[in-house]
Amino acid sequence: MNMKKIFSVLMMLIWLVPSYAQQTRLINGKVRAFNDLPVSGIKVTAQQAKSAVNTDSLGNFSIVCLTTDCISIRSDCFKKVNIKINQKTADTLNIKLTTKPTEKSVEMAIGYGYLKEEDRTAAVESLKRGPDYSTYSSVYDIIKSNFTGVDVRPDGCVITRSTATVYGDPCATFVVNGSVVDSIDYLSPSDIKEISLIKDGTAAIYGARSGNGVFIINTH
Repeated sequence: MNMKKIFSVLMMLIWLVPSYAQQTRLINGKVRAFNDLPVSGIKVTAQQAKSAVNTDSLGNFSIVCLTTDCISIRSDCFKKVNIKINQKTADTLNIKLTTKPTEKSVEMAIGYGYLKEEDRTAAVESLKRGPDYSTYSSVYDIIKSNFTGVDVRPDGCVITRSTATVYGDPCATFVVNGSVVDSIDYLSPSDIKEISLIKDGTAAIYGARSGNGVFIINTH
């Protein structure tokens, strides 16, 4: 009986190992900050696969993750980034890190070794110009890349976590240049000057749906 049990366990392991291997995939990516400066030596983690790598001197990385996973980047200099990985996720990611718009953030990034000393001037100039969103594929891509805990439905509804409404509509509100709009499909990434999300009491001035979060968008 003991030998039969051992044989059964071995057969199960033989079946599980290739099954698990089929669930992994390789994700490549580039990490940039201050518009288009490479971020080197920053840790990239696949939460479910429990794997981690650091970006190279050009901001590139390759990491093994599960087919359903979450890639995260966290540091003291930049806002945390979480990217959901599923079957629709591209094999190559372009990740833009954001930070507080102060020169102190540049000093911290250089101090931690994420930016080169020779990139200091370019980083400071980028803060003065503001973020460059022209490299994104859509306005929804901007939202997914720059705000954590956000889901975008195919119909353009943006849902922010930990927000709820008694009216049953989970979608966030969009305010473009001071006016509430029903859709932001018409916006081109290159048109956007700045975008922010408010979820506290100050959002109440935008109506009942403000409880789901309000995206404030200003264009050039």
